[in-house]
Amino acid sequence: MTMVRLNESTLLSLGYDRATVAALRHVMTQVGSEIGADTLPNTAAAASAMKAEIIVLQGQTALLVPQVAVLETAVAALEVRAGALELAVAALQAAIAEREAFAESLNGSVQVLIANNRALAVRIDQLEDRNI
Repeated sequence: MTMVRLNESTLLSLGYDRATVAALRHVMTQVGSEIGADTLPNTAAAASAMKAEIIVLQGQTALLVPQVAVLETAVAALEVRAGALELAVAALQAAIAEREAFAESLNGSVQVLIANNRALAVRIDQLEDRNI
């Protein structure tokens, strides 16, 4: 096993970005504390693997950005549609309340007519009884 000592400036000069160097520093600290050293075997290979993984993740993220934009547009359209539906529901509820009030009014009128009809029937019966 080859032990390689690289410092941060060497990694930066090799083209690695600061995030990759910071990640490597963290890994080196963890492994170093586990094996009692401050270096990591084949650090350059590990750094290359991490950089390749970062590139893959950046590619996946780039693919997701248009999908997120499409979904955000769809959500906005659905929110507009939901607002329109809420207004329609409110209008229907108002129409139902109006119809219920009208139905109650008609029911009251029907009850008055029934009472008047009964009163007239009683009166007619009384008049017929007199004529007999």
